[in-house]
Amino acid sequence: MKRYLWLLLSVACVSAGVAVVIVLSFGGSGNDVSQPASNPADIDSVEGVSPTTTIPTSDLVVAAVAASHSTSSEDSTNDESTVNTPTLTLGKLWVQPGDQLQVGTQGLAPQSNVRISIRSEVVELGEFIADASGIAFMDVTIPTSFADDPGLHTIVATGIDELGQQVEVMQPIRVGFDSSAPWIEPIGSAGAISLSADTVDVTAEGQVITMTSAVFDDLSGFDSGSIQWRGPNDTIFSCIATRIFLYGGGACVISAGDDLNGLYSSPIVLPSSSRPGAYEFISLGLRDKAGNQVNYVDPIHSEVTPGSVDMTTLGYRPGAFDFTVTSSGIIDFAPPTISPFGSNGAMTLSARNVDTSSSSKTIAAELQVQDDLSGFSRGGINWSNGDRSIATCISDQTFLFGGGECKRTSGDEFDGLYSSPVNFPANSRAGVYRFTSMTLIDNSGNQATYFDPANVQTSDSRWVDITTLGYSSGAFDITSTGTGDLIAPWIAAFGSPGAISLSTNSVNSSTGAQTVTLSLGVSDDLSGFESGTIQWTNGDITLFSCVAEQIYLYGGGACTRTSGDGISGNYSSPVRLPANGKAGIYRFMSLTLDDKSGNRVTYYDPANAPACGADCVDITTLGYRSGFLDISNGP
Repeated sequence: MKRYLWLLLSVACVSAGVAVVIVLSFGGSGNDVSQPASNPADIDSVEGVSPTTTIPTSDLVVAAVAASHSTSSEDSTNDESTVNTPTLTLGKLWVQPGDQLQVGTQGLAPQSNVRISIRSEVVELGEFIADASGIAFMDVTIPTSFADDPGLHTIVATGIDELGQQVEVMQPIRVGFDSSAPWIEPIGSAGAISLSADTVDVTAEGQVITMTSAVFDDLSGFDSGSIQWRGPNDTIFSCIATRIFLYGGGACVISAGDDLNGLYSSPIVLPSSSRPGAYEFISLGLRDKAGNQVNYVDPIHSEVTPGSVDMTTLGYRPGAFDFTVTSSGIIDFAPPTISPFGSNGAMTLSARNVDTSSSSKTIAAELQVQDDLSGFSRGGINWSNGDRSIATCISDQTFLFGGGECKRTSGDEFDGLYSSPVNFPANSRAGVYRFTSMTLIDNSGNQATYFDPANVQTSDSRWVDITTLGYSSGAFDITSTGTGDLIAPWIAAFGSPGAISLSTNSVNSSTGAQTVTLSLGVSDDLSGFESGTIQWTNGDITLFSCVAEQIYLYGGGACTRTSGDGISGNYSSPVRLPANGKAGIYRFMSLTLDDKSGNRVTYYDPANAPACGADCVDITTLGYRSGFLDISNGP
């Protein structure tokens, strides 16, 4: 039996006008997505209007349903070619009970009132008004009661179109808490993992091996993944993506299905200069939109750790996804190089002094990079001010980083000029940030690391002393001046507003995965809180959670700031205990907090963890008793 519930809407845009009824309904008709349909078209139609046959892979979903307009042949004023088709837009494909969802409509009558009512028995709950273009965006709150009715539901908008006729537009949506990671199929199944080749010859030209795999998820939908192989001199990667993602000269794509049951194609791009030899499959990592993760590993090449899955348990033989590269041509054994001091393209900094008293500052590092055969791929530069580090990237493809772009500004991958942003947050710690190292990697995996001997000591013969190229020691050091933030973030004492609390100290994951929420207030004096981590342990198993200034999906929940700001904010952090997890006491070990200037503090429970130095604080000195944050798992 289908039921309908109503949503409260907070309206984004309002003007005056004519009545239009918008009905938003969630219908549970027995469509349970805990096991994905083998074909998305198998999903039942809703109110006689079929949902999209393939659920779009973008989180921004637009469904348009054409209205049936009856236009008299004598009435030439109703020109259907100029009528906008009503549409319904949803901000997500999946939501948790209690979440907000952005809903938008367009193609309705301009400046029209919209009443919110309940389907079946129409009960008006309020009104909002479409704008002069017939467009309205609003936030809806998903009822928490849907925790008891997970699965596929439908949002329906009912209104008056530009011809004055009533029209409905619909969009299916998945609702529920997702605590299960994505999964792959065992050997012999349709969609089992396969490689297009296990040997390639790159003598004449570069080659591409394609890994094909089906990935399933129960509710929120698969999001992304990565695959790793260990080659003769480098680790190479490929990706799995629900959106087309260009990678290494190829494209990671979903070739069939949707994010609940999709077939994915992942390219392994091997240039003609690739190093011959064996490339050993290490791991396949998958993540869904709820943040649940799993790592599949080949036990002969990688350790099977808690949270990972031995692929041989699915019937895949050891080494099944290894491949061999052969070549009788010229092989690239040489790493990328930089230009010496005084030559065109020599490394420079746009400034060597920054004052972050009033705002953040960004300077640019520029350098010429050459590579003989395969071409430059990527790299990074590092600076250190004691325990505070700053880094930037060097990239042959434009890459957003630190408020700027790492990019090639001229030339090509064989001889190009590169620009890299070096960002100092407002109130950065004052002092000298000393250049420590710069690493460059080409498309064959050859690597060179340059260092300043005044700042780094190394016996690695593969590292290159930058002074041998004519650069003076300290040439790339950067001095930061200003007030500087020297104080780490801090938490509230027990019994005060914002004091740490747990939603519960006792769960039983034998009946299913459980989530405990830690709430806390964090304060900082100048630069603002940035991020943190929390740890619990039960002997051989460690649980983690995060403290995040921006929403970060983690463990089937979201680490988020619930109120305030980076100077004084309240935060919510989920810790997930997997289904049938080890019973016993998970003892709170530590809470580590960082601010935007790199100041760090770690709070620890002395009953569970040893003291850890000058930056550590015994949490009992703030009035919390030992064991206050421990979690018991079991009946």
